Amino acid sequence: MVNGVVVVPAPRALKGLRLTDGSARWTLRTKGKPLHLTGDATRAYASLVDGTLLAVDARSGHRRWERALDHALFGGSLLRVDAFAVHVVTAKDAAGADAFRGERVSSFATTDGRPLDTTRLTRPCDPVQFSVVMLKGPRGTFLCRIASLEGEKPGFLLNSAADGPDTGSGNRLANVSLRSLTVSDGHVFARVGSQRPDDDFAEIDPELLGGPVWQLPLGMRCDPEDPAPVVTGQRAYVLCGARGAVVDLTRHTVASRFTLPPGATRAGGESWNLLVAGGLVFVLTQQGWVSVDPYAAPL
Repeated sequence: MVNGVVVVPAPRALKGLRLTDGSARWTLRTKGKPLHLTGDATRAYASLVDGTLLAVDARSGHRRWERALDHALFGGSLLRVDAFAVHVVTAKDAAGADAFRGERVSSFATTDGRPLDTTRLTRPCDPVQFSVVMLKGPRGTFLCRIASLEGEKPGFLLNSAADGPDTGSGNRLANVSLRSLTVSDGHVFARVGSQRPDDDFAEIDPELLGGPVWQLPLGMRCDPEDPAPVVTGQRAYVLCGARGAVVDLTRHTVASRFTLPPGATRAGGESWNLLVAGGLVFVLTQQGWVSVDPYAAPL
């Protein structure tokens, strides 16, 4: 959100919606369908179905720059942004089976889209689960779910950013049942599986490759396709199916619970299907975008 404007994808377009009433402030037509979306304090970044990376001024809707992605993933390339760059998961080759799994991360300057570097991941990455965390220095560190390979257990990989083309080093995170990851201000949060019918929410310390720093029961069961938690300030917003919870990151408690309106069926599992702005939760459903006050029903 930038100055009361939330950027959302539409068929062959990006839209800037006013937070106050959901009306469109601007519409930018695109060459292809936007598949993945992220943003920072001034711009929105989208990967299109045709393999284009697009940067847009979030307040005005003006196109800032475009760049064709080499070896874009089939179904679109997932992207993340940090203080310096937009990082995009790309394939090893432009066609064939390699077009379905991420093996590299291509990084571009947020200001003008110029290429910065390319990191070869030590193991293929599931592009749906990919994050960037700033651990030390100006370089980012990539966290991604290891793609399903024969004979290999699922898990998350910590892969350092490149110092030159096609270089990188990686370590596997501790054997914790991580279902999704979210990065905020250098902290890593996750939904975690448990022996109970419900899932946990936890903070993970990736720098030590250890287990959870702390965790608490969510009181609800999550599916792998549920969106990653959204963290803003000292609150994390978790959505599992039609039920949601607000986690207080300071007290390590569930501060509030909410549900989607009756009949609202969530659409897909993309991370941008869950947004938080102005204290409200916005969810993309099969009926369109809906907003929910997560604090309307006290515990």
